[in-house]
Amino acid sequence: MHPILFTIPGIDFPVRSFGLMVAAGFLLGTWILGKLVARMSRNPSKDVERYGALPVWVLIGVVLGARAVYVIV
Repeated sequence: MHPILFTIPGIDFPVRSFGLMVAAGFLLGTWILGKLVARMSRNPSKDVERYGALPVWVLIGVVLGARAVYVIV
C-alpha cells in the first residue's frame, strides 16, 4: 500500500491511504448502523434520527481517547 495516494494540486495537500480507509470505514459503519436501525426498530422514523448522532459521538470519543493514551504513554 502506498502511504500517499495522491496530492491535491494547488494547495499541495497529500491524501494518505490510511486516513482515506479510516474515513471510508467510518462512513460505511454509519450507513450500516442506519440500515440496521431502520430495519430492527419499532418506530424507524424517530429511531434513525435518534441514532444518527451516535457515530459522531463515537468518533469524538475515539479521537479524544487516542490523544489521551498518546499523552499518557
